[in-house]
Amino acid sequence: MIEIISLIISVIALVTSVAVAVQQINIAKQSNFLPILIDMFSEFRSPKFKRHLYYVTQRLSKEHNSKKGFQNLPEPARTHVITVSHFFDNLGVIVANKIVDEKLVISFMGESIYSAWQALEPFIKRERELRNSEYQEYFEDLVVRVKKNPPHIIRKQLGLQELTSS
Repeated sequence: MIEIISLIISVIALVTSVAVAVQQINIAKQSNFLPILIDMFSEFRSPKFKRHLYYVTQRLSKEHNSKKGFQNLPEPARTHVITVSHFFDNLGVIVANKIVDEKLVISFMGESIYSAWQALEPFIKRERELRNSEYQEYFEDLVVRVKKNPPHIIRKQLGLQELTSS
């Protein structure tokens, strides 16, 4: 009887050790990528990126036809487009590979991701045709995630608090 109890205690200790080790590995992985995420959030909030995003969402389609794709756009349109689309494509890589929780990204940047995609989609599709290959697929995946999990719903689920008037 003592042997069975000892065996049970040993198994419980082993399972607990494995669970703690897995949790520590996950925490270590996330902490290694935290500086990358902070840099991306900083870039997203920078005045320079905001100017690029404004151009893409407000002026691009008024000034240029999507038939040119990306590479054939004149400057400075090309720089605006490449900066925004590559930023969101890189962010999509991080989200798709589960390096960062998609809800964190979507709740903070979701509306901008979606509005940038709406402006860039015809240009991206044309660029795919011109290259005869996939292009910006991580950006597109990120947009699909935003559509499935709208930012306002995620923020509501987070239970963000509001100041009450006194």
